[in-house]
Amino acid sequence: DWRPNPYLPGTRGELAVPIKLREEVLGILDVQSDRVGALTDEDRLLLEGLCGQIAIAMESQRLLDNVQQSERLMRTLIDAIPDHIYAKDLEGRLILANSAEARLHGVDSPDLLIGKSDFDFYPPELAERYRASELPVLHDGLSLLNHEEPNVDATGQLHWSTTTKVPLRNQEGRIVGLVGSTRDITERKQTEQALSEEHTRLRTLIDNLPVSVYIKDRDSRFVVNNAVHLRILGAASQEEVSGKWDFDYFPPELAEQYYADEQELMRIGQPLFNREESVVDQSSGQQHWALSTKVPLRDAHGQVTGFLGFTQDITERKLAEEAVRRSQADLSQALQIARLAYWEYDVAQDLFHFNDQFYAIFHTTAEQQGGYHLSSAQYAQRFVYPDDLPVVGAE
Repeated sequence: DWRPNPYLPGTRGELAVPIKLREEVLGILDVQSDRVGALTDEDRLLLEGLCGQIAIAMESQRLLDNVQQSERLMRTLIDAIPDHIYAKDLEGRLILANSAEARLHGVDSPDLLIGKSDFDFYPPELAERYRASELPVLHDGLSLLNHEEPNVDATGQLHWSTTTKVPLRNQEGRIVGLVGSTRDITERKQTEQALSEEHTRLRTLIDNLPVSVYIKDRDSRFVVNNAVHLRILGAASQEEVSGKWDFDYFPPELAEQYYADEQELMRIGQPLFNREESVVDQSSGQQHWALSTKVPLRDAHGQVTGFLGFTQDITERKLAEEAVRRSQADLSQALQIARLAYWEYDVAQDLFHFNDQFYAIFHTTAEQQGGYHLSSAQYAQRFVYPDDLPVVGAE
């Protein structure tokens, strides 16, 4: 029923139909006429049908807007990721690529990559290798995870990357392509290579040192042993020794002593220099003498994580010292038996060295004279006749 409306003075008839999708009202379709009775029930039915079409169109537009928003979000996301993101069809042609992938191939926009394959960018042998790695993904649905492989950029520079490729499926679950991500690990590989070369150099160095070199962890277990130390332990390889400790190689009393010294060294964090130790050569079973130096190793936070040890075999030196000691003892005994006096003069220190027989000749003792060592002035004063002083002084 028409009623006058001061805001619509020219309107004599009006139909307002809600635009609904299911139970949601999306809007209202309002039709006005300047004639009374011009809008009928047939017009209402027609408008209701039209509103249904409008509702479907509005929903489609809303869905399209949502899809476009999702696409913009996805594009922003994948372009912000430094890794190379891409998708390929069953023939290996690109159907999606991010900005990082575009930069790799030297183009300004990812759109310029669409429809191209690896054969458009890489040498044939490299493209064939990439294609071969993708076939199990495309044909059998087998994911390729964190696969390391070489790569070449637009300038021909070789890079290393780790790649993951997974099947891309449609709504029916059928494989229609693949999605891949590739991360450049060139710096990591270069670092690993540098570390490997440094390790090789250090290993070559310590294996050619004539002393034992070893590293132990906080529990005094072996981490690194050079060739000399492996031989002493009777081991053929580093793998045979790693994780073991002195209790696996030496008598318990020696191993206990080594362990206690090493744990105390790591507890106080102070090095141990030139300590004489008794060791057993496991390859021969013979006892040796060694001079050991052990220095704590620390991590980036200053915490002691183990220690570095150097052990030099001094058995020959100890045997030589013992031989000299025995020789001196034998000489002293022989002089006593023969009742011969013995003396030496150290020019650099201006010291005379006498034995007991020398003092006995003068009816005195070393104790009475203050020891076995006298300066030339003391010697002259006590044992040289005054008349002989000029001659002795000249000599």
